[in-house]
Amino acid sequence: MVTRLPLTLGQATPDERDAILELLSDSIRWLQGMGIDQWGTPWPDEERRNERITRDLSEGKTWFVFDGTAVAGTITIDPNDNDIWPVEKRREKAVYVRRVIVRRHYAGLGLGARLLDWAADVAARAHEASWIRIDVWTTNRRLHAYYRRQGFRYRDLVDDPDYPSRALFERSTDKRRHEYHALLRPTGPLAHVAATHRRTGGDSVRAAVSIPGMS
Repeated sequence: MVTRLPLTLGQATPDERDAILELLSDSIRWLQGMGIDQWGTPWPDEERRNERITRDLSEGKTWFVFDGTAVAGTITIDPNDNDIWPVEKRREKAVYVRRVIVRRHYAGLGLGARLLDWAADVAARAHEASWIRIDVWTTNRRLHAYYRRQGFRYRDLVDDPDYPSRALFERSTDKRRHEYHALLRPTGPLAHVAATHRRTGGDSVRAAVSIPGMS
């Protein structure tokens, strides 16, 4: 059971990598139980995957959702260019989202969708970006459909056939939704974004269908 709403959204620290790896392992087990290979083989290997996680933590790009002291989910947001996107698209200002994971205990709250809404709001307000972008596991078609329902559009396929998340999706930050603060209470350096929306109001939180690789 959820302790209380809203859940707290706070910046993760470099010493919390094990919590990320635990969330990732739980998600991999669940996906494998459904016959989905997403994240099953670290890319390009476990050491370099873990180095990316550590770097994101050290640079303050990774956030945790807390239910009291329990970690309910995570998201990483990065305003730096992602070189897997086509050069012409990288000329546009964007924030790149990755490693969006929700613990299965919290499925059905729409937490993944609200994290994406928060990311779009941060992209627009803190970075003046026009897009949030994500590279999605190539073979997880149900996850592709989920992102489309969240307002994303498929834009391209990464040329590298060995890269596992070749499907590129983006969503205009004009489509950001402000009701995320009913479920999430950001703290720390980006708390001012949520505070603005509490003053202006928003719709009630909506439940989302549980989708493999996203909740």
